[in-house]
Amino acid sequence: METVKKSQQKLERFLGKVLDKNSRIALVGIGNRDRHDDFIGVYIIQRLQAKGLQKENLLLVEARDAPTQFITEIYDWRPECVIMIDAIDAKQAPGAVLTIPKDALHKHSVDSHSNAKILLLDFLLGLFPNLRVHVLGIQIKDISFAEQLSGEVQASAEWLIELLYKLLE
Repeated sequence: METVKKSQQKLERFLGKVLDKNSRIALVGIGNRDRHDDFIGVYIIQRLQAKGLQKENLLLVEARDAPTQFITEIYDWRPECVIMIDAIDAKQAPGAVLTIPKDALHKHSVDSHSNAKILLLDFLLGLFPNLRVHVLGIQIKDISFAEQLSGEVQASAEWLIELLYKLLE
């Protein structure tokens, strides 16, 4: 099992390599507000918006639990890179942050919207063959019905918000 700190170090190196401030980047947050840690992707997008991260070449999407509803918005925006952020269950320490290959989304998904994520990615890759796609998954602790992130997941979210802000501002 990978520690949270080790997963964060790996992700920081990875994002430092793949994010180009000059590319058209769409950050897509996925999640359900009513299921504790499942809300993590949307929470991160909301916090980046609240911090004032706004650039001509950056699209922040609160896709909630229906990412396919945003196909037109993302398509019209013509991204060069799409980064989806969502809760996962990869049997890691709560709060671990991982990059998830598209073909492993079903295996690590904690929600009923994994098919929608795959459909969105397939659609966009069909339209934009050179599109760079990355899925960032944050290991859940609790997805029971409630509107609050667990402490470990909240801490990782705050770390990722600061990292994305630093890399994209």
